[in-house]
Order: sequence, then C-alpha cells, then structure tokens
Amino acid sequence: MSPHMGAQALLEFIALVDVTRHVELRLGIDDAITWSWESTRQFSAQSAYRAHFAGRTENAGAVQIWRCRAPPTCKFFIWLAARNRCWTADMLQRRQLAHPPACPFCDQAPETLDHLLLGCVLARQVWAKIMNTWGRPDWTPSTDSNLVEWWTTLNPQKHFRKEAWTGITLVLWMLWKHRNGIVFNGASPSVDDVLVKIELEAQNWRAAGLL
Repeated sequence: MSPHMGAQALLEFIALVDVTRHVELRLGIDDAITWSWESTRQFSAQSAYRAHFAGRTENAGAVQIWRCRAPPTCKFFIWLAARNRCWTADMLQRRQLAHPPACPFCDQAPETLDHLLLGCVLARQVWAKIMNTWGRPDWTPSTDSNLVEWWTTLNPQKHFRKEAWTGITLVLWMLWKHRNGIVFNGASPSVDDVLVKIELEAQNWRAAGLL
C-alpha cells in the first residue's frame, strides 16, 4: 500500500480484502469471466438492461397505465389520477382555494378522485354497465374503492389484458370529461350521456387500432 493512500482509498482496500478473503487461487486453472445476471453465466444485452434497473422502486399501476394503448393525453391523466394530482374539490380545499361543496355527479359526498371515478353512484352505474358488457360484473368498483388498488387487483387474461387496460382508461377519461362538462359548462349529470360518449369514443379508438 502507498503511504500516501487517502482515507477513502484505504476503506475501499479493506472492503476489497474482505470480499476476496475466501478466494482460493488454483494453479493450472485459467481465470474465467462470468456474468452473474444470467443463469448461464453468459452476458446478454437483455440481462444487462435488467441489471441497470436493479433496486428500482416500482409505482403501483404504472404497468397498467403506460402499457395500455390509450392516447398519451389519457395515459397522462390516469397517471396524475393514480398519484392523486388532479384538481378535484379535496385538493382545492387543501390549498384553501374555491371549490365545489360536493361531488358534481351526486351532489352528496365530498368530491375526491376515488369517489368521482369509482365510488359515486353515477360512476358505479357506468362501471356496472361496462363490466356486464365485458362479462366481468365482479370487476365493478365499490363505494370505497381506491383507484390504484382496484385496478391492480384486476386480473384479465393475457390475450385481453391490454384491451382491458385501454378500455378502463377510456371509461375513466370519459367520466373525467363528463365531470368537467358539469363543472365548467353547466351540463347535467347523466349515466346515459356518459355511456353514449364512451361508445362514440370507443369507435374512434377502434378505428385507430387502439381497441
């Protein structure tokens, strides 16, 4: 060791000694380089990419949101909704801003994203109709459903997975647009209106190859 070795270098040297303490070198056997990220011990670009993200923290719902086929605007909205970053009454209230006193759909419960998109009586009627059409009435959210928890517990079959995620994104997006129509344009809450607009938008998405 160099007498001029700094404290950090000394710590690294000690750590190296600890790592190699039990390594035995055997004469007549060539050294070999192995890749620990593959069971075959052979390097691959795929495993290198996987190793690059080792230790990352995954956000619940990210797979469902970003791997669906919905337009980017809709995906971004759902991402904000999953993070509770949309300007509903509860968020406005926390910032001491003017806000509606109750949910614009039912005019009874306080407006939160989970209530608006899942738990409100209007939203649940929409979901019940959609899920019955899909043959999955058990997927209909309850009054106290949480968006991320509800979505991530659904388990569509593999061949239907992206279509289901895209369809769910479509319904959430249209519920949000209906809410904005009520708040900003004076529209009236209507289950039938939401369902009609979902079907019209679904036709556009099918024409674009999204559904």
